Amino acid sequence: MNEEKVRNELYECIDKYGLQDDKTIRKSQELDKIIAKIMPSKCGQVSMKNNLRSVRYGSCY
Repeated sequence: MNEEKVRNELYECIDKYGLQDDKTIRKSQELDKIIAKIMPSKCGQVSMKNNLRSVRYGSCY
């Protein structure tokens, strides 16, 4: 499943069930897994410090 589709499904879950519902949390975790898989391919191998920085600032630096 692609990232954009799951992200849109997450937004739908938030609208329909709220942030704390189990369905929303599971969908969020599904998106987390997809992002974790694609981050190294988009950013290359980076240190944990740089990886955390990229999450915080939305970049790969």
